[in-house]
Amino acid sequence: MHPTIRRLFLFLLVGMTAVIAAATGTGRVAYEVTEGTSMEPTYHRGDLVVTARTGSYRIGDIVAYRNNNEENVILHRITGGDAAGFVLKGDNNQSNDFTKPAADEVIGRAVLHIPNVGAVLRPPISHGLLGGLVLILVGSLFVTLYPRSAVGPEFVDVGRRMGKVCRALVVVDVFVLVGVALTFASPRPAASATAVRSSQTGVLAYHADVPVSDTYPTGAVVTGDPVFTNLLDSVAVSFHYTTDAAPASVHGTVGLELDVAAPSGWHTSLPLVPATELVAGTVDVTGTVDLRRILALADRVAEATGVGVGATLDVTVIATASVSLDEADPVAFGLQLPFKLTPLTLALSGVKPSASPLGPVVSSTTALDAPAPARRAGPTPNRVRLVLLAVLLVCATATLMLWPRRADASPAPGEAG
Repeated sequence: MHPTIRRLFLFLLVGMTAVIAAATGTGRVAYEVTEGTSMEPTYHRGDLVVTARTGSYRIGDIVAYRNNNEENVILHRITGGDAAGFVLKGDNNQSNDFTKPAADEVIGRAVLHIPNVGAVLRPPISHGLLGGLVLILVGSLFVTLYPRSAVGPEFVDVGRRMGKVCRALVVVDVFVLVGVALTFASPRPAASATAVRSSQTGVLAYHADVPVSDTYPTGAVVTGDPVFTNLLDSVAVSFHYTTDAAPASVHGTVGLELDVAAPSGWHTSLPLVPATELVAGTVDVTGTVDLRRILALADRVAEATGVGVGATLDVTVIATASVSLDEADPVAFGLQLPFKLTPLTLALSGVKPSASPLGPVVSSTTALDAPAPARRAGPTPNRVRLVLLAVLLVCATATLMLWPRRADASPAPGEAG
């Protein structure tokens, strides 16, 4: 390779590495590999999503955030809220996320999506890529420091020894390449039965009885119907919690609260149902959302502060559960019923009810217990293939970068052959 081209390649590679390191090191750019199915069909498990931090976010953006400062990162779409607390929901989820991250808690907005490459960024492939990059940098620098004009008798033995090393690397490359081919030819292992996991289901619904009229021909308000404050002062909200685990093995509590927020920034929480113990693994609780009380409270806050709270309030019924299975650590469960409240109406916002034997409801089902530890077995062909590909990448890079030039192995002018 011509020295000028080699130097240009080295400078570009170093520059790209520096830019990427600076962007990721400062948190301006990050990447996530999707794990679940909450964003299907937009993203699928194993996709790579690159995020970038921006000055502002808006409804419709897909953003990444950490769930309650935990290690796991969630990629969901903004459906409401503002910089003080965004409302997020997975495209494949029925309810909004329990956490409402503020703008400074958002990792970044999705700017690039590459399907089906997530495995490349997991060990050992990621380690192989990093090792290959380091070898390329070191190899390019090594060759640049010893240009053709500097080759003399003192480098002949070094060149010959490097030639032997590189020939040995070629042999390793061939064996590793054969190993990779064999992993593709080997039969796939039979799928093993997975342990059955317990699940928990929560169902939220609101309802009220009203006189039969042109507004409510059936004489009932059900989940999804608008509630007109001229006709109703309050609505009942019911939460049904159940699990498919053995009733005797489940212990915990369930509660309901009401979250009220205004565009002005005013915010408060009102208890609806205190923590209630499960009975035989299930519980039904009902609370009353007093619309007149909420509107009167907002008016008092506006009068006391001299700042209007706004014509529309965000009213969210939040159901929470803390449940333990077989005396294990409690598992948290949350489900929300979000509304928009004006002096005239209370209307469901951001979620779509689904049909059930109980009528229209908003529901969610999650795992109750941690996955059973997998029995340790021999490495699968796919895992062996990934390891061999990483080794092949490192060895091939080392072979290409350390292979001596022809001038390195030839005698210097005037020296006997």
